[in-house]
Amino acid sequence: MVALFAGLKFRLLRNRRGLGLGSVGQVIALLLAVGIGGGIGLALAMLRSAPETATLVMANLYASAVLAWTIMPLVAFGVDETVDPRRFALLPIGRPTLQRGLLVSALIGYLPLANLLALLGSAIGVASSWSLLPLTVICAIGVLLMCVIFSRALAATMSGLLGSRRGRDLGMLVSFALFALYYLLSTMLNNSSAESFASSAAGSVGRVLAYTPPGALALIPADVADGAWLSAGGRAAINTS
Repeated sequence: MVALFAGLKFRLLRNRRGLGLGSVGQVIALLLAVGIGGGIGLALAMLRSAPETATLVMANLYASAVLAWTIMPLVAFGVDETVDPRRFALLPIGRPTLQRGLLVSALIGYLPLANLLALLGSAIGVASSWSLLPLTVICAIGVLLMCVIFSRALAATMSGLLGSRRGRDLGMLVSFALFALYYLLSTMLNNSSAESFASSAAGSVGRVLAYTPPGALALIPADVADGAWLSAGGRAAINTS
């Protein structure tokens, strides 16, 4: 059944040709996803030479990625119908099977591919030693799953509101808030050029985000490398609670 959901999502992507996105457009979209995601991943992987900076940067990145995915339905003024659970409510499919199928289908697409490449690069960036790479990859994949699950949960919960006028107004408000947040973060990052990132305002934000579920995943490998097993266990508990 999970394979069937994945096949349906691939078929829907191919059928976008009829909506104006031809074969050439699909190839360009794929190349853009690989190029952007791979470029970001390469930049993040280069932070491996500065472990303290890398962990704080990834804490900010992981939390920002989950936030962006979660509020994306509000910004897009609607729900991705390919993974709307209401469309499968009348089918004789068990809830666990339906959840696995919808999760797999949500992971298929250009945006998930770009995010996966960027997160794999971040996994290399926070791996202070190559022996930690399997753990950092698991943490990065955990962030991607968290992004998809939170996004689908909000989309399913607010699907009725998002199609209304009030939902569109809410989407405009969220878009403005995102722009303000982006401007604030950009200012913080630019002001940290004269000092180390760890002691900058963005670094302080990263320390706070390290106690959130996505941010904790960025610091678990560093705790394991330092032998801080209690701290690593506490951060893992944050993500399992």
